[in-house]
Amino acid sequence: MVIDADELVHVLGLWGRPVTSVKRLAGGWNSTSWLVRGASGDQHTLHVAKLADSADGDAFRSGLRVAGAAAVRGFPSGDPVPTVDGRLTVDVPEGVLGLLRYVPGRSPSATSEADLRRAGSTLARAQLAVREAAECVSEQHRWPWAWADVCLREVPMAPGVRAAAARALDEARAVTARFSPRMGVVHGDPGLDAFRLCAGSVRDDGLIDWGAAMEAPLLLAWRGGSFAVPRPGRRTKHGWPRRMRA
Repeated sequence: MVIDADELVHVLGLWGRPVTSVKRLAGGWNSTSWLVRGASGDQHTLHVAKLADSADGDAFRSGLRVAGAAAVRGFPSGDPVPTVDGRLTVDVPEGVLGLLRYVPGRSPSATSEADLRRAGSTLARAQLAVREAAECVSEQHRWPWAWADVCLREVPMAPGVRAAAARALDEARAVTARFSPRMGVVHGDPGLDAFRLCAGSVRDDGLIDWGAAMEAPLLLAWRGGSFAVPRPGRRTKHGWPRRMRA
């Protein structure tokens, strides 16, 4: 999933914005990103071009819609910039390309209690901003998660993992059918590198990379126990999709 820099600049013309340079960014399990600099070079002309695998296109577009809903509510989410003809993404031979608003800041330090508290506060603000945005989530990523059944059938797993995952999913579905908990949209993969802590007000802290966003039962406590949806993790070195790791 690599696109030539000159070709990238050419495709970015569909967004109708002058581009002076593109710089590939580090990281990314299921996507490749570039920092896109506009003519004046200041923060307001910085964007991020993100290229997702074609197979992940539905989740990518779903996440962009959720990020857009968060931005409408004033939360810095790295929301999508539409093309001149109103599209959120463009299909290219290498995958699915989107242009996102740049969110300045740094990742929290795992050894800093203050940073982790800020990250927790940011996550709370993010979830409040999108919890009613179920209409933005694609059908397969709404509860009870049709994508999970596909993964359980097709993804190679270590002995015993498939049965345990299937059992956990069945139990979660049974609990929600019995108690009808409140549903909401969640980020799905809030790793530390997705948080952006700003130098100014903590109210400007943001959360980016919404490609794992989904509808899920919100954390609830029951008189006889508790129920929570495990947080999906990133793809492991064995290639498991991030949506299947608890």
